[in-house]
Amino acid sequence: MKLESYVRPAGLEEALAVLAAPGPKALVFAGGTDLVPMMRKMRMNGTLLNGDSPRVILDLSKLDELCGIRKAGGMLEIGAATTMGVIAADPSVKKLVPVLAAAAASVGSPLVRNRATLGGNLVTASPSADTAPALLAAGAVVRLAGAEGGPRELPLSEFFVAYRKTALQPGEIVTHVLVPLAGRPVAGRFEKVGLRNADAISVVCAACEIELEGSTCRAARIGLGAVAAVPVRALAVEAALLGREITADVAAECARLVHEHISPIDDVRASAQYRGWVAEAVVARMITDTAREAGA
Repeated sequence: MKLESYVRPAGLEEALAVLAAPGPKALVFAGGTDLVPMMRKMRMNGTLLNGDSPRVILDLSKLDELCGIRKAGGMLEIGAATTMGVIAADPSVKKLVPVLAAAAASVGSPLVRNRATLGGNLVTASPSADTAPALLAAGAVVRLAGAEGGPRELPLSEFFVAYRKTALQPGEIVTHVLVPLAGRPVAGRFEKVGLRNADAISVVCAACEIELEGSTCRAARIGLGAVAAVPVRALAVEAALLGREITADVAAECARLVHEHISPIDDVRASAQYRGWVAEAVVARMITDTAREAGA
């Protein structure tokens, strides 16, 4: 990568102005934990040799507007540059969105969690991004800002459009992730299956939030990662659970519908067949465990 400049803006407006300026393409980052792996990949596929490779590094890590966690307008508002370590330890996240706290705590090692940011985990659009299933299960929304026009908000389920591609327009960045607080707290679980107990890329990751009335499911959201080109909602499983009393048999029956939404691949971590088996088993276990922990 032939860099021409490194920019650390003092505020969001300056950052957006850099992105909107004519000239060399800018590479946006905050924690930078994916920067070197990305540069290696670009070098291997030859994009470092053409005119499309980034020439400017835009560092958002010190923008106060993009950091921190607060309640606002019926939402839990999390700055895109907030680190995984902060999210995993935050009392509000632990209480109101425990699936996200658990997902953030599963990312990499303590060193990685102290640098990696929530926005970066989503913008890279990795199918195995650990926080994506948790945020899908939580019904999260992303707030985007660009130099032209005002901020816009998009459901996270519409943010991932293809493998490693998002709905971000040129010149836009993710500024915040918003989690609705209405109806919370609800019961939930996050599960991650990897080749090691820590510091592992997911073979399958999943999260669910279920609203129960007694032992009957009144609402459900289930997010899945590492089993399709993008993180996905298991809509068929969610629909099958509605209005039903949750038992182990019902959970297993509904979990089989997960195959309607996944298209796993073979890679160095697992075969497609294994991922399919694990996804079904994990979803069934999450449903029963969530119901049990909620007293159902």
